[in-house]
Amino acid sequence: GGNVGPAVVRPRPGGMRGPLRRFRISTASLLMGLLGGGAAFALGLQGLHAALAGWCVLVLAHLALLFHRLWSAGPEAMRRHAAATDERRGMVLTLSLLAAAASVGGVGMDLAMRPGGVPAFGVVTVALSWFYIHALFAQDYAREFYLSGGGIRFHGAAGHPPFSEFLYLSVGIGTTNGVTDVDTHSAAIRRIATLHSIIAFFFNAVIIAGTVGIVTGLAGG
Repeated sequence: GGNVGPAVVRPRPGGMRGPLRRFRISTASLLMGLLGGGAAFALGLQGLHAALAGWCVLVLAHLALLFHRLWSAGPEAMRRHAAATDERRGMVLTLSLLAAAASVGGVGMDLAMRPGGVPAFGVVTVALSWFYIHALFAQDYAREFYLSGGGIRFHGAAGHPPFSEFLYLSVGIGTTNGVTDVDTHSAAIRRIATLHSIIAFFFNAVIIAGTVGIVTGLAGG
């Protein structure tokens, strides 16, 4: 069996409920990040280190709110979320680049402050940022599916796929640059997957490989 394409839903002019709901997730995450960074600074962390702590709090808050809204969401809730986030499509790329920068900064800062020590804070930042990127792309795949009326077929699944299926696709691309039991049927989905694959390759080949090399070298030394 395959997936039945959902009805195409576009934001209704003047409809504020969806954008406001999305605004609350973004704003709550940002506020939590600022509070986390401020608390870290008050506890004695230096400027950039405190900023990275704030980034980690922002990521955790955004992930918690996103999963709370989408993990058990039915088709109608998925469509409403997709319609509410349609105007924010460039945010995935922006946040992905921020995640990459935060990962590099976290490892670099740890090494600068503790020469010869294992960059534990940097490793946590890299892990959180890696998962954050793929969760954002999972949302992007789900949004395109529910706005365009399909474009993805999950083998063995019928009806309207839940968010977990899109997360499976996203993590599969993030780890192996593809999955064999998911078919894409639209140019828009392939464009998202292409961008996702490029970012995932850079993150895996440069940031994660570099971090693992540094940690292995320090542990062995």
